[in-house]
Amino acid sequence: MSLAGSSNGGNDADVTDREDDARSTELVANRDGRVTIPAQMRRAAGLEPGNRLVVYVEHGRVVIEERDHLLARVQREAIEAAAAADQSDSVVDELIAERRAEAAREADDPPGPAPDTGAAGRAQ
Repeated sequence: MSLAGSSNGGNDADVTDREDDARSTELVANRDGRVTIPAQMRRAAGLEPGNRLVVYVEHGRVVIEERDHLLARVQREAIEAAAAADQSDSVVDELIAERRAEAAREADDPPGPAPDTGAAGRAQ
């Protein structure tokens, strides 16, 4: 995938605009499977040379997303999922609280008498 260059030159993909805006553009992959993101779409998405992009397939679609946007989106979705599951506390905090409660129970419940080792234990 190329972020630089013209939208239709040399070995780059053939580009046909469906509309006169950056929301929808039809691309044709070249024989190497490469496509060029047209300049108007790069500008609309804020893409600049050197931006790190992640490409993945989702529901049969090829999705290209800026790495930082993907990270922010995944973090936001995780927070929303935790809130929806009513997990306001972190799992680590919950584990620490359980361990402290267990330690308190053990401190309140003194150990029983030492087991009798019988005659063999006294002979030594």
